Amino acid sequence: MGFLIVQIPVTWRDSADTRVRLGTDVFVSLRELLDVRVNHLLGRYIFAKSYQGEEIAP
Repeated sequence: MGFLIVQIPVTWRDSADTRVRLGTDVFVSLRELLDVRVNHLLGRYIFAKSYQGEEIAP
């Protein structure tokens, strides 16, 4: 897809009360992946320039 990958720092907070709800979280994750694909197809993401100067695009 040609996206530029960067690292950004985050503050991690571990919570013993957090649980993965397999039945619900699978569908939530699938929906989010579909949202990314639709947004990409609709041109809602800005492409960056590569280090060589050419545009990075799909």
